Amino acid sequence: MDITIVESKEYLADLLYGENDKRKKERLQFLYWHKTGLATTRSRLAALLCKSLPTITAWARRYESLGLEGFLGMDYKGGEHLRVIPRAVVAELDARLGTAEGFGSFAEIQSWLKEEHGVEVAYSTVHGLVRYGLNASPKVVRPFSENQDPEAVDAFKKNSPGRWPRSPDPALPGTPASATGSKTKATSA
Repeated sequence: MDITIVESKEYLADLLYGENDKRKKERLQFLYWHKTGLATTRSRLAALLCKSLPTITAWARRYESLGLEGFLGMDYKGGEHLRVIPRAVVAELDARLGTAEGFGSFAEIQSWLKEEHGVEVAYSTVHGLVRYGLNASPKVVRPFSENQDPEAVDAFKKNSPGRWPRSPDPALPGTPASATGSKTKATSA
């Protein structure tokens, strides 16, 4: 492998000994083994480091082009994942979810994405994005009577408790017998 390592063996050994980051340490090990002659071929370095040949080649190129600091400062994330739904479409979806019109269901959002933006995605992708990514949900308009008095509705909402008390459940232990309507027989001794 044709790579010229400018740092000395001693300097690399000191860096290797003092490094705590596992990923930086294996990169330093790569340089040290090549510099000392313990592993001079790509296949030998790949075997010793448990890395693929393309990874070793990429490391060598990275070291040669950026030097030691650039080589050790490599981003470990692997770059940004390709977005299935473009950011502009997500922003438009978020804005529409914030309106009173909204959407009736996740399936409706899925078809809107396909028809309006040409983006075909799975239902689970739409659900995950809307529910957990945008912290939203489709808005379903609930039916109400046309004869309903808006002032009476406001008065009801204002005067009703925030949560209604639960009725006793006969299946739960500790529920009084009188609440369930059953009578217990007295046993004689």
